[in-house]
Amino acid sequence: MPPEPMTSNRVAFVAEYEDGRTVEFSIDRWTLSLGEYAVRIIARERQEKGDLPPGEIRTVRRRRSPEGAGFERNARR
Repeated sequence: MPPEPMTSNRVAFVAEYEDGRTVEFSIDRWTLSLGEYAVRIIARERQEKGDLPPGEIRTVRRRRSPEGAGFERNARR
């Protein structure tokens, strides 16, 4: 999947896996109006579509640093 451009309409998140991997992804602000609980559901749906790697996601949190945020990235250790 090609990188999504980071705009003020998107919020960056980091999925942390049980095995230590982290993956960055973003969600549009409108979707977040449903509530922060939706982030884990969206991460799971993206795994099912293949946009995020498989594996047990331990936590999902907002990305604090704007550096490099806002798009799907390959998993890294």
